[in-house]
Amino acid sequence: MQGNKIYRLANKLIRNNYYNYFIQACILMNTVIQSLDSYPEPYYAVEMDRANSFFSIVFIAEVPIKLCGFGFKYYFTDFFNCFDCFIALTSLLDILLSNIEVNINLGAVTALRTFRLLRLFKLAKTWKSLNKLLTTMVQTLVDIS
Repeated sequence: MQGNKIYRLANKLIRNNYYNYFIQACILMNTVIQSLDSYPEPYYAVEMDRANSFFSIVFIAEVPIKLCGFGFKYYFTDFFNCFDCFIALTSLLDILLSNIEVNINLGAVTALRTFRLLRLFKLAKTWKSLNKLLTTMVQTLVDIS
């Protein structure tokens, strides 16, 4: 598999710092966009939906790129990759069900968007200062309970 052109290209992409910065920026921007959601719907709700669709597409596209770059076996040995795959599949389901005429309540599926916020913990793996902050917060919660 390592001789495969697609494998080499995907592997080179996922190891590229700019690609990783782009994914990290998408995670942060997606968090900000989701934090702006309110009831009643704000006047910028259409733009928020477009941004959510963009981030969904980015996160969905990340899965096959990483699968090709890491290989199936190695990809699923990492917890964060499994979690990303779950988020991508729920995002895909959200997009598909939102764009077809169905008589079901989509609230449960769109509520799964909130799982994307947990991708912030993925950043803690690479950002030492965020990791330290989260560790301190958890330790503080343990100490006061």
